[in-house]
Amino acid sequence: MEDKWDKAQQGVPRRTFLRVAAAGAVGAAAAGALSACSPAGGGSTGGGTTGGGSAGGGTATPSGPSKELIKGLPAIEQIKAEETLDCDVLVIGGGASGCCTALRAAEEGAKVILVEKMSVLGGCYNLSWASCTVNSKYAPKDDPTFGIADPDAHIADWVADSHWRVDAAAIRQLLMSSGEAYDWLVDNYGLQLIPLGWGNGFMMLPDYAGRPGFWLEHVTAATEGKGGKLLLEHTAKSLVKTGDAVTGAIVADSKGKGIQINAKAVSIATGGYGGNYDLVLSASGFGGVNGGLTQNVGEGLAMAWDAGAWIPDNFGGLMLHQTLARATNDLMPVFDPLPAKYPMMVGYLPMLLNVGAKGTRFRDESLVLAAVPAAYSGAYQGPFHYVILSKKIIDALEAGGLAGIGQMAQPGMPPEFQPPDYTPETPWAGVYDVLDKAVEVGAAFKGETPEELAANAGMDVGIFSETYANYLKFTAEKKDTQFNKAAEFLLDYGQDGPLYAITTEQNNLCTWGGIQTSVKYEALKDDRTPVPGLYAAGVEAASNLFNDTYVGDGIGLANTVTSGYLCGKAMADYVKG
Repeated sequence: MEDKWDKAQQGVPRRTFLRVAAAGAVGAAAAGALSACSPAGGGSTGGGTTGGGSAGGGTATPSGPSKELIKGLPAIEQIKAEETLDCDVLVIGGGASGCCTALRAAEEGAKVILVEKMSVLGGCYNLSWASCTVNSKYAPKDDPTFGIADPDAHIADWVADSHWRVDAAAIRQLLMSSGEAYDWLVDNYGLQLIPLGWGNGFMMLPDYAGRPGFWLEHVTAATEGKGGKLLLEHTAKSLVKTGDAVTGAIVADSKGKGIQINAKAVSIATGGYGGNYDLVLSASGFGGVNGGLTQNVGEGLAMAWDAGAWIPDNFGGLMLHQTLARATNDLMPVFDPLPAKYPMMVGYLPMLLNVGAKGTRFRDESLVLAAVPAAYSGAYQGPFHYVILSKKIIDALEAGGLAGIGQMAQPGMPPEFQPPDYTPETPWAGVYDVLDKAVEVGAAFKGETPEELAANAGMDVGIFSETYANYLKFTAEKKDTQFNKAAEFLLDYGQDGPLYAITTEQNNLCTWGGIQTSVKYEALKDDRTPVPGLYAAGVEAASNLFNDTYVGDGIGLANTVTSGYLCGKAMADYVKG
């Protein structure tokens, strides 16, 4: 899939240029916060199923997308098993949600086998920054603002913003259990957290380099201590069923040898399908930047659907989070860190004109001050848009840095994109050289007039010329009659050329959803009853949390740990009967 992403993105930077290089080794710090079970057997799901019941007590069956209309889904490979292993709980996928599922189930006495197709554990958690928590006992006692001040109102807004196409019970369970789940990792396994607060209980995760070793140490001890196994470089190929119940899986080791693992309960925690270009494009229509892990291609969904799990109505959700500049990868080898990030930084400045591919202005640009709303509003225009710079603005940046155009705080970029040792007052030396290089590599466009810029960038000349003239009028009058952007952000663009259009794109950190679950993390059939023995955790169990838009603020990482913590306990309970 990588060649398609590269072709689509034309060298766009992504969080995954910070690769896991080998077992126990992770690249430098990656992007900001991502980020986000009970006895099966035909019983009620306890009121936590997604969506409303049918009128009059009927048995209406939901109609999710057809598998035949979803392109790029990995084929289920049938291989012969040459060996058999037995366990109580089988966890497929060794990201943080799978690791937490395995740890919790083992704590509860289950014999656990965890299979992970890569050589390291942790997945996207290893590349993430901070998580939302609610009611953590490690919140600062002297900070009454730490955490979410009014969870009830927060949940109500979340549900309304999702147009009620979510499970309010699942959302409440996630939020109100998130602090407990992280406290569990601290108390039982020594996870080091740094309280940040920020109005949503942000806890910064420990140093990146130590995370794969953290998971490896504790998951190995937990599984082997109960007679189970940790199987790295083992890939699940298909699920095993006995009647309607899922009772194991066939996996292949690194040499292709087939192993049948018999289990009383199986959890899918394979991280979504963000690395599968064809599947992402088919499910969402978004062909932009893959900021997740390329190994996450959707085989967990294929196996679960084949076993009878319901394809959710809102299948196709993406966790869009940051704005990225197409030029960054090409500029970093040529310029020092601050100049190389100029195109990236302008995408986070509220006083600069943003237009879509044809030259239409599409938002109040101060929306870029909030990462998630900025990403979704940008993606609504397509896989990229342009940020417009003029000579007057560039000259002000060269003379006085960000402060020269009224930006007195550092842009809210992901941590790894922040250049070191600069302040808003640092002059931007050599801006024209950087922008001209971006033009040379096809990641920006230049013109002496609005008409020339539009023609060079492939915009509609008439549309952009009118857009630019109207925006100059707004800035001159300090009154934006189109989007009502605050006057303080209506910066004078001047009349002189050159003008530049910087190509910017939205970063998809991962996909979510695909396996409809109850609040107990049971995989549900399309009649909303459980597939016996089948569970899901992590992003693949998030269809009941988000409709078409991720809510941000560390909820993704909250779901990662919390879903595993809860699902592992319920799977162990199921095994005990």
